[in-house]
Amino acid sequence: MIYLGLLFFFVLEYVRIGSFVPGVEALHLNSVLPAAVFLGTVFATRPVSNGDALREPNTKLFLLLLGLIVASVVVADLTMAVVETLTMVLGYVLVYYVILRQATDLVRIKGVFAVMIFVHLAMIALTPELLTSPGQRHYVAYGTFLGDGNDFSLSIDVAMPLCLFLLSDARKLSGKMLAGASLLLLLLAVVATQSRGGTLGLAAVGLYYWWKSPRKLATGAGVIVALVVALAFAPQQYFQRMDTISSYETDGSAQGRISAWKAGTAMMLSNPLFGVGAGQFPSNYTRFAPSEVGWKTAHSIYFLILGELGLPGFVLLLSIIFYNLAANRRLARRLSAETAVPPTRSLRLLAALSASLIAFAVAGAFLSALYYPHLYVVAGLLAAG
Repeated sequence: MIYLGLLFFFVLEYVRIGSFVPGVEALHLNSVLPAAVFLGTVFATRPVSNGDALREPNTKLFLLLLGLIVASVVVADLTMAVVETLTMVLGYVLVYYVILRQATDLVRIKGVFAVMIFVHLAMIALTPELLTSPGQRHYVAYGTFLGDGNDFSLSIDVAMPLCLFLLSDARKLSGKMLAGASLLLLLLAVVATQSRGGTLGLAAVGLYYWWKSPRKLATGAGVIVALVVALAFAPQQYFQRMDTISSYETDGSAQGRISAWKAGTAMMLSNPLFGVGAGQFPSNYTRFAPSEVGWKTAHSIYFLILGELGLPGFVLLLSIIFYNLAANRRLARRLSAETAVPPTRSLRLLAALSASLIAFAVAGAFLSALYYPHLYVVAGLLAAG
């Protein structure tokens, strides 16, 4: 029952069905359900104990992150922004904790994968113009924190390796067809958003799978086929936006990002230990970028945490990313060394989770996705897997 509540959390958090289903908002399920699932998990004794969860390195890293956010209040101009940031991150850390303790076998992990894919397909279905009119950029209906096409593209990048694992793991033809169709729709949706960061994240996933694959020729052929399909669907506007990646000097959007990154660096230099405080980047932007007008976010997970939580926050984010990638690599090597026949299924699972984290790390370099659920969900799956 607790596990089913976890799965339903993803539907509520990503799709926000209360926005179009009458009566759901009045039930406050977005607050009640996570609290109930967390409390149920706390009092559960199996299969992973509270002590085991607390000893997990990811748990310690996230507790340090929460501590940094709390400590940053000493330099914050807007205390409520710190409280709001703390509330968001605490909620996602609790989700991480529930995943760690509840997704304890492959069946349950695949259930989380399936729901993660479903919520993205649901948002595509709720915004059909993404695929029917890809020449224009659209906001995603009912997407909450994923309403912007760039944010939605990053989220799809994180979900696509999970879909690829389900495709490779399916035993029946119907399962393979369903996973394959889902993978194609997710790929086309990334192209439809015309997101440069999303495209780079997708390219990083493809390169990672090619590099890890023992059959590089076959994997490379698959990547090329996917590329041909995507380019055949892509409108002219997509190619025009991709051209601006190499001509950032004349692109207004790219220049805005560079200005925000410089401001984030200046915020850190003003106070290397705390930065300007959690949730304070937008309100401090014009102070550190005096030639700019209005509030602006960092457009990068790295420069956001650098500006808001200083060098300790930046090092902590890198530690979370690199620790998980290194731990997965060590586990894959150990599994391969322990058996005469490599455990292909387990290795594919580890590769999918590493690819999701790489997608977040690459696409997140261009988006302020630090306070979105992606990192915490993937870390929970990595710890559980």
